[in-house]
Amino acid sequence: MIDGGKLVNPLFLSVIVLLDLFFVFFMTLFFYVVAKPSSITFTVKDRRGLINELSEVASKKWKRNNKVETKETCSFKFGNKYKDWLTTPIDFIFEEEKCTVIVPSYYQEDVLRINKKLRE
Repeated sequence: MIDGGKLVNPLFLSVIVLLDLFFVFFMTLFFYVVAKPSSITFTVKDRRGLINELSEVASKKWKRNNKVETKETCSFKFGNKYKDWLTTPIDFIFEEEKCTVIVPSYYQEDVLRINKKLRE
């Protein structure tokens, strides 16, 4: 007791806990929808052109500066061990003339726009 009053009001504490739970639930739902990995498959005629366009978008818009390229895959990451641990990498898997993209759903429109641009 401080100055004859209670230190913590139970109603106030209950309201704060409920508001925190409400906030956590909706933020979890929001980031689940935004960051959920989605897979897109499309045909590619110019593999090098696609990788160049994606490199530009990945570095400028997505802020992923670390590109790991192998014979069959291309992956874009942040290059920071904490960001890489918390985020989904953007992976491009090439099989002959097909490309399978595993990307967070928030970036899905950018990949489709680049594919449409290269087809024209």
